[in-house]
Amino acid sequence: RKVRGNFDGVNVLQQLRSAGLIEAVRVSRAGYPSRYSFQDFVSRFWPAAVFDAGACSSVALVSCNSLDDSSRDLLVLRAREVLSGIGCGVQEYQLGNTTIFLRAGVAESLEAVRLSTLARAACALTAPVRRHLARA
Repeated sequence: RKVRGNFDGVNVLQQLRSAGLIEAVRVSRAGYPSRYSFQDFVSRFWPAAVFDAGACSSVALVSCNSLDDSSRDLLVLRAREVLSGIGCGVQEYQLGNTTIFLRAGVAESLEAVRLSTLARAACALTAPVRRHLARA
């Protein structure tokens, strides 16, 4: 029985299957489930790559609204530096026109590296203050 605002879960699921949407989402998530824009990726993971490996040069982030070819190329270069600095293999990601696609599990491992790097950096920054307070 069709009533406005009343959804039958079984009927909705059958309609999504018939339209092929569930299979399309499953295939998409099986290949590269994590997606980041170049700017988001570089700004999120660049500190981890620099602190860990010293592999990246200085980053000049640009606005997503003004991505011309040269600034896009710069972000792609920085993204590749981040990925190589953190130790991601080429088979673990794909670069699109505006997005980085990461294989399953890669985003979680990158996030773990990022968090441990930030924790070490916080300890390194607070150590002199703690040392000074302990001596006082």
